[in-house]
Amino acid sequence: MIERLEFRVAPAVLTGNVLTYTDVDNDAVTVTIKTKAALAQANFTFAGGFLPGDAATPQQLQLIDLSADVKNDGASITAVVTQAGGGDGKVNIGAINATGSDLKSVTIPGDLGRILCGDAKPDPALGKLTVDSMGILGTATQAGGGSLSSMINGPLKSMTVAGNFAADMAVEEIAKPAGLLGKVVIGGDLDGASQNDGNLSAEGDIGTVVIKGKITGGSNSMTGRLVADTKIGKVIVGVPAPHGEPPPTAVVMHGNGTNSAVIEAVAGDIGSVTIYGSVQGGGQGSAQIVSGGASIKKVVVTGDFIGGSGTDSGEMNADHLLSNVFIGGNLQGGTASSSGFLIGIDGVGKIKVAGSVIGGSQSETGCIDAEGPFKSVEVDGSITGGGGQFSGCIFGAGIGKVLIKTDLTAGTSVRSGLIVSGQEIGSVSILGKVTGTAAHNAVIMATSAAKPGKAADVAIKSVKIGGDATFLDILAGYNGSNAADFQPLFDSHAQIGSVAIGGNVSGVNIAAGVDPVDGKFGNGNDTVPAGSIASIGKIVVTGMVNATADMTDSFAFTSHLIKAATINGVKLALKKGPGNDNIPLAAGDTVLQELP
Repeated sequence: MIERLEFRVAPAVLTGNVLTYTDVDNDAVTVTIKTKAALAQANFTFAGGFLPGDAATPQQLQLIDLSADVKNDGASITAVVTQAGGGDGKVNIGAINATGSDLKSVTIPGDLGRILCGDAKPDPALGKLTVDSMGILGTATQAGGGSLSSMINGPLKSMTVAGNFAADMAVEEIAKPAGLLGKVVIGGDLDGASQNDGNLSAEGDIGTVVIKGKITGGSNSMTGRLVADTKIGKVIVGVPAPHGEPPPTAVVMHGNGTNSAVIEAVAGDIGSVTIYGSVQGGGQGSAQIVSGGASIKKVVVTGDFIGGSGTDSGEMNADHLLSNVFIGGNLQGGTASSSGFLIGIDGVGKIKVAGSVIGGSQSETGCIDAEGPFKSVEVDGSITGGGGQFSGCIFGAGIGKVLIKTDLTAGTSVRSGLIVSGQEIGSVSILGKVTGTAAHNAVIMATSAAKPGKAADVAIKSVKIGGDATFLDILAGYNGSNAADFQPLFDSHAQIGSVAIGGNVSGVNIAAGVDPVDGKFGNGNDTVPAGSIASIGKIVVTGMVNATADMTDSFAFTSHLIKAATINGVKLALKKGPGNDNIPLAAGDTVLQELP
């Protein structure tokens, strides 16, 4: 409680374990330390020295030092401010040093520069820390040679910061207790910009962290970071919109320097991350959500997720599973490789992008990559390739379901605007159109483990396109290592269940288990290996098959066996059995062919 008094300046007085003094802005301050130790003036350092009896000099408390007496173990420190003389009703304390002793609680209604505490035992080093801010004044409130580095030697049960956290706090592991850094609430920013610090780290677990403002990285590297050596339970950044209002989209996680603005569990899971706003990459490795050696179970970003100018900026990276991700805006690549990039090394669960997936100017930008199985991806907007290889792309080692509610468009580089699986694809549905160019086709590609002697070897179960398809390759049996020329053929037995295109087509290849030899389908050089069971179940093109402007190119709907085909409402009279149909669909351009 703050009381406004008649202005007067009081000397620093220590009575037992209660210190009273006048702060630099004339507020009256009382610091109560509940401890078994007897305190003396030497426990307190003021700028200009301890001035008992001086009734004219407001003082800056630079240090509370409880490190010399183990009887301070379990102490509590509480500062109370009475507003006076035009003061702000707050007190800023430079540092607290209780090294060798645990503290039960610390309450400072102002800025605290740093705190050192904890003994060699596994019990909490600090029960509860409550401050208005940490480190926002830099080292100005400390003696010369000060620091913003805090060291908590043991568990910190809870920390509440009303405003910004701009310091550097490390919670050290003593005997591997669970919940090493328990609960953190920061009412402002995890601020790596103002002091080039803003780091919270734990050698063990981090429980729940709520940051109501932003995570900002500074110009220096390794700033604005939340890092646990093992696992992180839950992180919330920003605040939700009022009821009935649109979700927040302003940038609330932004990296500048290398590896800045990062949420990372070094060797454990991240339970959930909710970002009320957008994420914007900057320097190398900035604006990242990372789980090393484990999984990221759930991420919600209500705005955009955007790469920056540094490699691996704007990135989600799980060494095991990237399980469940929702992005309320766009996933967008930046100007450096692997920016605007989502990856699950062992697999990806469900991904929902309410906006579009947009490739950037470098490789693996605007890209979702599962090096293991990929359950499903839904994009309400479009997937658009960029200027880099593998930009505007979906990759997986087995993809269950892809739904694009608008368009798939190739970019200005080879291998951009792709849906590629190193194993099977269940279904691909594109409600709009697919557009590539003569130089850079859009690609839907999958393979499967070869099953010689088996009747079924389905690499792509179904593809549905609502509108036109121009310069598109739908390919089964290729491993994706060279999507530019469709080689090498990985599985000559690969099959496609069905392809349905709701508009006109031009420059489209639909191929299952066919080796184009020279990289071009439909020019008389295509082959299928002996004993192939490759097939396409059904092809339906609602509109016309049109020739491209270049009459020297060639395209094909081709496999060992094509069971049924309907073009522009006309069902083609295909011969029974494999290897015996060759029907021109566009003069000198596209052919439906079965290869013996």
